[in-house]
Amino acid sequence: MATKWVGSLNADSVVSQDHVQAIEEVMVALDTANATEITSRRKDLALMGEMVKTIEGIPGTYELYESFSGYFQDDSEFLDSEEFETEYESFNFKRKGYAVKNGSYDAKTYQQFEERGVDIDREVQKKTVQLIAKYNNIYKPNIIFDALLTVPTDGAGAAFPFGTAFGAIRNYQIKESKLTNYDSAAVAQALGSKVRNNWRTIASDTGISLADVNFAKDYMGDIEGIDEDNLIVFGKSSALSKFRNLFSDFSSVEEEIIINGIPTGVQAFTVNGFTLISVKTVFPKDMLCFVNPNAEYLISKLVSPLEKYRGLAIEFPRDDEKFLSNTKGFQGAKLVIQSEGYHMTGVLDVLWMDIEEDASNASGDNLMKEAGFTKITNKKAALGGQWNKSVNERV
Repeated sequence: MATKWVGSLNADSVVSQDHVQAIEEVMVALDTANATEITSRRKDLALMGEMVKTIEGIPGTYELYESFSGYFQDDSEFLDSEEFETEYESFNFKRKGYAVKNGSYDAKTYQQFEERGVDIDREVQKKTVQLIAKYNNIYKPNIIFDALLTVPTDGAGAAFPFGTAFGAIRNYQIKESKLTNYDSAAVAQALGSKVRNNWRTIASDTGISLADVNFAKDYMGDIEGIDEDNLIVFGKSSALSKFRNLFSDFSSVEEEIIINGIPTGVQAFTVNGFTLISVKTVFPKDMLCFVNPNAEYLISKLVSPLEKYRGLAIEFPRDDEKFLSNTKGFQGAKLVIQSEGYHMTGVLDVLWMDIEEDASNASGDNLMKEAGFTKITNKKAALGGQWNKSVNERV
């Protein structure tokens, strides 16, 4: 049976008391990587970390969403009042794990280290800490934006399939009670319609207009609980510049962002009810993402109910009590991202808009075209490629 080391949490059962300094440094790196909160000076990461809801459970765990509706009626002894109705829906969550070999540290490797006069402990510590840093600096932020970039299949107007669909809603029907201004005569996917589509584009290939922006604001505000005058806009700096230029007559104000009534400590510029957050490298070109900052379930993260099976671990091939005193024990070890799952569950809380000034992207009905979806799916694949590759991939 293998032994998993997740830092100081279980160091007493894995690490000898007389361990070398290199082991201590690896433990500090593991503890930093496994900190529950994402700490970053980047505004985009700090905010996204605030919007992740952690759920403990095994694969197949589901989270209940309660929808309550009750109406008062005329009080009459000749009329039986209807009872209130509570409906429950659920999302089913999955987990997945990843691993990387820590190095081919076999007997021959150690012999070569000794013959060349290489500090074995320092060499193994250096490579291990580098891999841990990649998990902390690339995997953790990328996997959050990877969930945000989820493109669901086109629902073709069907009722939203709770439990299987993740990502911003795309041509699915929701309950009338979720709309603040339901219009039975509205065309599917238009303002007031039960059939929602939060994948949008600009109307003209001449560029983004106030009409495009106002549509996004009105469309999101059409959902109960979303304040259209309090929206966050994520995008690359070039895209945000085009957006901001629309409001040249307005003075932007730097304010602290509040999420669900809690100050985040993140300061950002707000203009006309939009808070602008520049995303550094993980966003598609000429794409804006409008987000409800008070979303209760923007991204849901499923982790093990046991703390020792969460986050990053070093897995050793043998199971010896307190065996690790130096890095020779790393022979055959591997780094493991223990199984977890990120799911974009705030399906009504995110609206994507393609603002590329091109006829293949713009559309008079403001519905995103294939070119826009391609940009998003390509970026999602590129994010995963920074830390993950196919088992069959060689070079």
